[in-house]
Amino acid sequence: LNPASKNIADISVFDLAGRLVAQKNPKDSNQEYTFNTSAFAVGIYVVKVTTNDDEEMARKVSVSN
Repeated sequence: LNPASKNIADISVFDLAGRLVAQKNPKDSNQEYTFNTSAFAVGIYVVKVTTNDDEEMARKVSVSN
């Protein structure tokens, strides 16, 4: 979710072991981004968002396909 419409440089999804499982480098400032999680195992993942201003935010998300 990008309510402030910041310019996003990178969106990364990590499993709880710290392995990168998905990544996007969007070129726009959408308010919402989606990932296809059908290939992900059921569990908790960490989504890390980095802006063009080098601000970082991470959130835990639950995937239950």
